[in-house]
Amino acid sequence: MRYMKDIINDDTLSFPTKWAVMTRKVYTQDELDEVRIEVADYLQTLL
Repeated sequence: MRYMKDIINDDTLSFPTKWAVMTRKVYTQDELDEVRIEVADYLQTLL
């Protein structure tokens, strides 16, 4: 109920902005693997 009240009483309608931070972005395994490869390549250039 508290969240409903916050939404209703929000005069600026900034609810999506406030709560967007609380949502989780889910990454696929392919996206994670891509980043791992990029990091490994970068670290390899430093060695």
